[in-house]
Amino acid sequence: MLKRKLALGVICGFTLSGLVACGGGGGSSEPASQGNSTTPAPAPIPTPEPSATNTVKFSAGTYVRENQGTISEAVVVDDTMYYVSFETDGTMWSRVDKVKDYVVADKIVDAPAVYQLADQTMVNSGQFDATLTINSDKVISSMTGLALSMGNSFFLNGNRFNPVENITDLSKLNGQWISSDFRSVQIDGNTTFSAVDANNCQISGILSAKSNGVFAATLTYSSCDKAGSYEGVLWSYNFNDVTYLKWFGLDNGNKAVSASLDTVASEQEQLALSGKLNTAFYANTTGKILFTKSNKVYYSGGNNGGKYFFEYQTPADVTTLNAAGQGITWPVKTAVKASLKLMVPKLTGQAVEGEITYDTDLSESFFNLQPVPKQSLLSSVTGNWGELSIADNGSLSGKLLDCTVVSGTVSGYENSIADIALELTSCDGAGSYSGVVTAQDLEKDRLMLFVHLNNNTDVSVGIISGGLDRTN
Repeated sequence: MLKRKLALGVICGFTLSGLVACGGGGGSSEPASQGNSTTPAPAPIPTPEPSATNTVKFSAGTYVRENQGTISEAVVVDDTMYYVSFETDGTMWSRVDKVKDYVVADKIVDAPAVYQLADQTMVNSGQFDATLTINSDKVISSMTGLALSMGNSFFLNGNRFNPVENITDLSKLNGQWISSDFRSVQIDGNTTFSAVDANNCQISGILSAKSNGVFAATLTYSSCDKAGSYEGVLWSYNFNDVTYLKWFGLDNGNKAVSASLDTVASEQEQLALSGKLNTAFYANTTGKILFTKSNKVYYSGGNNGGKYFFEYQTPADVTTLNAAGQGITWPVKTAVKASLKLMVPKLTGQAVEGEITYDTDLSESFFNLQPVPKQSLLSSVTGNWGELSIADNGSLSGKLLDCTVVSGTVSGYENSIADIALELTSCDGAGSYSGVVTAQDLEKDRLMLFVHLNNNTDVSVGIISGGLDRTN
């Protein structure tokens, strides 16, 4: 079969006795001399003057960079560039006018900018710089090293910003946006815009389509503390199977308004709407994995953590989820009751973190578990995985670890994650297990499994998690 690559790799291996091992495989400066010197100081190197007649062109209206669930964008409207990053504590933004006038060779050099950090209210002035990839036709195909000088300090985003194709027929997306921050969003004929946010702020706007796929936007806010008129940009695109709609605007005093909506409920939004988290699979490069399905959370700490299973009730506060459960500790393999405190992600695609506390008052924590993209999960786990076979109808046979599978079924697929139940015998870990299973599209397809022993006692004595490679 074809082997397909995925940037995120999780390497896990099973061990016996109901437990599992799951693991991942400058410069310097010196103070200047205070003494006299006979060596003349070198002449300063002049900064190249930008050209007011620069003929470079942007290949797209929107350039996107994603890092650990946070998406940042450079959006171009006419000759103005907006840098916008929607973060958990607010929106970080900057605006650069006549940006092409400051392109020197393959860089944006010392472009005057106004900016605001996500956790601040003050708008400041600074300078914007970036390194550009420009082809032979003088088209800017990507950007990297975006830097915003802030007096004696600077903000640097070193990752590459790549172009995306903007969606221009916005009215066809009416009714698809999911957001707990807005009651309604409507775009008619791609020229008029209206919205009402959760605080009943009334928003209206006039949109003007640009040839690069974005829309210049004149926005009016009323019946709220943001009341006023704003000039800016509205844009939409698809990224990692999620469609986004965003806007940003500034008034005459550089007071900003912004919003980010998408077609997939974030964990906080889903929890508020349904009382349950999204069905999802999270992992990091150290072998830690976490599943959420129905009202259950499954966690394996790999080679450096325990294995736990939790159930939860709908929380009053969707920012934090508390759940009760049980598991097996690490490095001392002790069966314990445990509780989970999960920080629920606010943004779509954001990493999860949390803390697990045992009934012995000890604890372990996890962070930066990234959601595994849906497109990297196989639609079915059918096949042979080591000595374990899963038939087209979901029935199980063969062996798992050194245990014989007496019976078992896979069913209830949701977002490529299924429920699994099986009976194991002829081994130390014999018993009835249930849990979740999915298959990842890595260089070689890999089955990811988490099951816990259903023994009707207060504390589980068997948890199995990890990965098996496809053998057919």
